[in-house]
Amino acid sequence: MLFKKLILTSACVALALQSHAQDSLLLHDYQFVKLADPWLTSHNAAALSRYATKSYAQAELSFTGEKGGFTNYEGAPSVLQFNGAIESFYRISKRTVLYGQMSYDNFSGNDMAGSGFIDTYHLPFNIVEDSLTNLGRKHRNTYHLTGSFGTDVYRGIAIGARVDYTAADYAKYKDLRHQNKLMDLQVRAGVYFPLGRWGSIGANYLYRRKTESVSFSTIGTSDKVYKSLIDYANFTGYVEQFGNDGFTDKSREMPLVNNYHGGSAQLGLRFDAHTQLFGEVTYTHRTGYYGRKSPFTITYTDHSSDEFSFTTRLSHRMERTMHHIDLAFGTENLVNRASTYHETKNEQGATNYEYFTPVKMANKLWMNYSIAYTLETGIRNGKEAHGLLVDGLPTWTIQAGISSMERKQTAYIYPYYRSQHLQNFELFGRVSYTLVTRHGWWSFALKGSFGQGEGKPYNDFTFTEPSSKQLPPPSMEAYLYREYQYLTSAQYMVGGQVKYNFRFPGTAIMTHARLSLSHRKANETNTYSDGCDRTSGTIAIGCTF
Repeated sequence: MLFKKLILTSACVALALQSHAQDSLLLHDYQFVKLADPWLTSHNAAALSRYATKSYAQAELSFTGEKGGFTNYEGAPSVLQFNGAIESFYRISKRTVLYGQMSYDNFSGNDMAGSGFIDTYHLPFNIVEDSLTNLGRKHRNTYHLTGSFGTDVYRGIAIGARVDYTAADYAKYKDLRHQNKLMDLQVRAGVYFPLGRWGSIGANYLYRRKTESVSFSTIGTSDKVYKSLIDYANFTGYVEQFGNDGFTDKSREMPLVNNYHGGSAQLGLRFDAHTQLFGEVTYTHRTGYYGRKSPFTITYTDHSSDEFSFTTRLSHRMERTMHHIDLAFGTENLVNRASTYHETKNEQGATNYEYFTPVKMANKLWMNYSIAYTLETGIRNGKEAHGLLVDGLPTWTIQAGISSMERKQTAYIYPYYRSQHLQNFELFGRVSYTLVTRHGWWSFALKGSFGQGEGKPYNDFTFTEPSSKQLPPPSMEAYLYREYQYLTSAQYMVGGQVKYNFRFPGTAIMTHARLSLSHRKANETNTYSDGCDRTSGTIAIGCTF
């Protein structure tokens, strides 16, 4: 009888050890670890010294396909995209933590025209084709590299730095063709100070330089005339014929340059052992120009802006549950000016340019708001640090929130000016459930959103009564109304994801495979709509180690 009890006890201990081994290997979620402490994803790399669990790395290869005409003016009705990425938190000593990330993205879209730039986010001006008859395939390669460290130099006081580097190339394969090269470099340096049981403070400096060079060309000897709209705002400005001068000068590669200087400040407060508040404010001043800074070349425009953002998270910890409330606000106010200059030639025949006071061509204001509540409960294998659960695997994750965008833009082409004021909102939600099995765990997620906007596509005014020779500036109606539909039409999105995580046989690597699908539909169309539906699907494989 005693022998049987010993065998039963040994079996129970073996099962417990096996269960613990599975927990230590499988019962973790990299994204949960990354997002649990808001200091880790702040602008301040010095706060990496707070990282309080073991080292993790995650790698993933994904393939995405998109189909449907409901897209913004610069989008494609059919997209194929491949992405490969790896990132890691790595503690090299008791005092120092490293974070790194590398990624490659390959994009190919059909039947595209739209913008001549890679990145259309908060552009000072745009160059768009003035016709829908020259649609063609576009291809883009994007490479991204991030490296950062945070090190405790004295009793929790830490210093750190972060470098982000992005390079990209982009091309359209049908006349009017454009080739682009993008370089985006960001450097941050910061400090972090613990305040004992009260919380922590931090601050960092930011420098960023972003340059996108674009060159336009055609192939063959066709007599066809190609024109582009120099869009200062709201798809109005002036039309330029492709040739040997101007914004689309075929003899030169033109850079759009942006320089940023700014900083962030962070504050973390602990109200008790279970509740804390994190907040970060950021201010950045941007300056830039389009063209080349030289007495012998033309700088066509210059611009400046001021950016301000604020994010905060209120967290409450229970035994196996985390509650989060996230609030974010961001705004940017930009002014774009066109250069005025006089062209002269010296005795050697070289052309010189003398510049005068620039003319204001556009004013753009963007504002974004969001608030969200997140519940993570049934957290297995949880680890507590800094009053948070910083590691583990939630059984249920539930999120709901609302986001809003407001945009005010005015283009000035004297004596005319065109203004636009748009607002939209989106209600969103997501639910995921994790099912742990003998050899791994499954994650099932459902998400959805509903949004709509308001405002008029444009309002045209004049400063004074135009003369008979002062014609209204041209407008690209197709893109104007297509963007208006994309931003303001009543629309909904539904989607889901299935993910399976398991230990790769014979290794300590947690492998995963996932499949996700989403469908977005707009309930409103207009004459220039290219469709009101869009479906996206992604398959991916990866590993965590």
